[in-house]
Amino acid sequence: MARRRPPHPVTLAHYAPHIALCALLGLAAGICLTQHHPHPDKPACGRTAKEQHMTEQATAVPLWKIDHPYYCAEGNYYRNGNHLTYDSWTDFHAEWGALDPDYNLVFRWDWQRANPADYAYELEQGEKLPADTLQVFWVLQRKAILRSTECTVTEADEPAVRAWLTERAAHMRLLWEPLLPTTA
Repeated sequence: MARRRPPHPVTLAHYAPHIALCALLGLAAGICLTQHHPHPDKPACGRTAKEQHMTEQATAVPLWKIDHPYYCAEGNYYRNGNHLTYDSWTDFHAEWGALDPDYNLVFRWDWQRANPADYAYELEQGEKLPADTLQVFWVLQRKAILRSTECTVTEADEPAVRAWLTERAAHMRLLWEPLLPTTA
């Protein structure tokens, strides 16, 4: 009869990857990642997943207020037709939402919101500001294709957008993980 090994003790080292991922992605993106942890009822932070999620949602910066450094040009310099537009988040997500993150690697996103100061004349004429858009920049790694997408988004779309981007950020982190600091 084989001897059973005693269960391993849960140590801080056991939680370190979870802590680092939550610190980098969860808290910054406002999404609770404890559901991905092997012990979701006992996260390292000492709070339940529901408590953690509520705290992070309350402190998250809205995506439209994030201003990334520099910019990324739409499409592909070497090939036309590599910038696609969609009328809504739903339309975009139906086509791109579930694609393999290795074949379709998201490396950048920008939530664009019109600055009313830039549209002073149009506003005086009774026109509305342009709708918010989400630009997503991709590398289709298997074929070395650079492309971008853009869809109209609303504030109501933010939770779904945030969740989807957080999944993409977690995948990107896997590629750089050996070089990124961990928090313990």
